[in-house]
Amino acid sequence: VAVLINVFGWRGPFVFLAVAASAAAVVVAVTLPAPDVRHRPVTAPAPTLWRGLRVVTPRAWATLVGSATMAMAGLSVFVISGSWLDDAFGVSTGGVGAVAMGFGAMELVSSLSSATFADRLGKLRSTLAGLAVLAIGLGIMLVAGDRVVLGVAGLLVLLLGFEYGFVTSLSLVSEAMPEARGTTLALANAVGTVARAIGAIVGGWLYGRYGIGGTAALSGAAASTSLACFVLSR
Repeated sequence: VAVLINVFGWRGPFVFLAVAASAAAVVVAVTLPAPDVRHRPVTAPAPTLWRGLRVVTPRAWATLVGSATMAMAGLSVFVISGSWLDDAFGVSTGGVGAVAMGFGAMELVSSLSSATFADRLGKLRSTLAGLAVLAIGLGIMLVAGDRVVLGVAGLLVLLLGFEYGFVTSLSLVSEAMPEARGTTLALANAVGTVARAIGAIVGGWLYGRYGIGGTAALSGAAASTSLACFVLSR
């Protein structure tokens, strides 16, 4: 994005992303196999409220809210990470860019790890493990003081746990109500969007008022809520 802005101006990345997204849509449309309804397990339809809207069970709601609050726990810290690195350690814009590349690497490692290990270890256990790693990263950030290496390490550990746990939680969401997957996936997206927005807005406000401790308190509360929801969803 930085290279495209330097070469083409601020519009450059938007054009590139629009072209890339269009190409991805074509690839998905061409390569995604049609559903094989012959081997789909028969499940009883979920009760409906109005015009096909399904009744979501309390267990499913717990799973949806658990995934959404995990997103809040990670994003509330992620959105202030650049400002925190600058304020606490004087990291330059270029340095923040280098850390952002580390974020990308952690996201890739987390997603691949979820695809590789989540089914083997168990989806719920893997999601809870991601929450635990997120909490460890948050703790490292809080004790970093003026040690930039420790602060960056804490951020990367937090992101590693968040991405691994959140990606795995989507598998739990998709199975929260097998008879109404469309409803639960749509609701998960809606609830998650609201949770991420709250995390970004409130996390930024808390950082401006109380520093990293305020944002960490929000992240910790969201992570604790997520843990409780997933335990209840068992």
